Amino acid sequence: SAPEIKTNGTRRDIAFMGAPRAKFYAEPRIAPVNGTMRRMPRVIPACDRALLVVFDDAGGNDAGSSVRTLHAWLRRDPPAAVVDLHPAYATLLVDYDPLRCDPAALAAELERRAGSLSKLPAPAARSIVVPVRYGGAEGPDLDDVARLTGLSVEQVIAAHSGASYEVQFIGFAPGFPYLAGLP
Repeated sequence: SAPEIKTNGTRRDIAFMGAPRAKFYAEPRIAPVNGTMRRMPRVIPACDRALLVVFDDAGGNDAGSSVRTLHAWLRRDPPAAVVDLHPAYATLLVDYDPLRCDPAALAAELERRAGSLSKLPAPAARSIVVPVRYGGAEGPDLDDVARLTGLSVEQVIAAHSGASYEVQFIGFAPGFPYLAGLP
């Protein structure tokens, strides 16, 4: 059954399958971290079997790094009842077995870990060179891109092939990466 949600100011009271009510912060919270005010990650219910860890509503490189760091930590040392993890651009969806855990306790653990990521190193990056073909049948829009950007075909190719891209996450289509770093 879906959780019962009642708005209470900036918090929402959630009741999962008759469990005691837990407080989930639906609005961003600001708190001091190392002497500076920072937007804190928050955990919100996605359904009765998943919690969503939200790092940033707008996304960004810091949020993406936090998602990857928490994802790696949860893969290495998962809390009980975690079934699967789904990293995205600025969020991490955590599927769990509601019969094996207290959702409020799991949410508190996720919030604790998300709030202490600055103490952990980011996962090691890997570089992968992807061969690319430009123009002709493999890139019939190359001339249009050059025209629309005001660049020559050679400048478009140089800009595209000279950039370093970062995979933020893998999309819903198998093997389709969402990239940051477009020129």
